[in-house]
Amino acid sequence: MNKQNSIRTRAAMNKRNAKSRYRLDEKSLEEKLKGVAYEYIHNLYGWQDPDGHGFALLVCRYPFSHFVIRAIQYTEPGQKAWKVVAENRRPFFCINAALQEFTKDLEHQMGAKTSNLSVSGRSHFNEMPVDVAASILRRLWLVVFLVILLLLAYWCVKPHQTLQARLDAPA
Repeated sequence: MNKQNSIRTRAAMNKRNAKSRYRLDEKSLEEKLKGVAYEYIHNLYGWQDPDGHGFALLVCRYPFSHFVIRAIQYTEPGQKAWKVVAENRRPFFCINAALQEFTKDLEHQMGAKTSNLSVSGRSHFNEMPVDVAASILRRLWLVVFLVILLLLAYWCVKPHQTLQARLDAPA
């Protein structure tokens, strides 16, 4: 009987330890996601903060356990006034899910803002240099022109007629 109690006690302790480890892992993930989101906010909106009043991430909890993440920019010293610069598109039931979607939204914004960046006239995102595109187009037109010429030659001079002419010719 005593052995069964000790097994139950150990199982209950293991269950409590697993829950606390899970909670620690969840809090660690939350802190890492907040760090990533904060870095993205600085990359996207840092130029709008020339006075250096700073930014903050707000985790807003609403009734029915909905979470919305908002990034604010302080507009006056001493955090007296602020404005919202980014927020989730929809609420979530879990803080980590809300943070993940918020960082995804920020990544899309960064992609949109950097899609027209280029180095040496070559965009790394969605465009080819103009001279390369023109060269490809010229080559394509040349191939199309040659195919049309070959089709015209085949249509004008039928292969069986030329073969028959060769057979009829004196040797």
